Amino acid sequence: VNAAMHTLGGFSAHGDRDDLLSWVSHFGKGASFFVTHGELKSSESLASGIREIGYDAAVPSAGAVYELSALPGKEPAIVRRASPGKTDARADGETVLALLAEIASETESIRESLDSRGDYREIAPLLESSRLILQSVRNAKPK
Repeated sequence: VNAAMHTLGGFSAHGDRDDLLSWVSHFGKGASFFVTHGELKSSESLASGIREIGYDAAVPSAGAVYELSALPGKEPAIVRRASPGKTDARADGETVLALLAEIASETESIRESLDSRGDYREIAPLLESSRLILQSVRNAKPK
């Protein structure tokens, strides 16, 4: 992926929408933005404001895949969602069961390939993080 990440120093967690839109307006035309911070309603509102002043903006959902394209010397543009995200705040039981089956399948594939790896220093921290995430899901109280 040929992407650039930028840290927005100087903006508080409660940055004013007008200030953020002013900041966006300093980018060249054709710039694209992913709004990934804040409550969904606020993020959608900011993305809408960015689009209103002539830029491409999206609020990606968890698991969403986007296809980016760029001409030489131009900012990448959000072309289209290449495939819908598998997860959604409104996901049903069938979706969750399918995701769990995929996780189980991936786990089995990793288990089968462990003998050929030899060096476990890279995979062990990733597996530990995954275990903690799954435990937090199991222990989460339904809303």
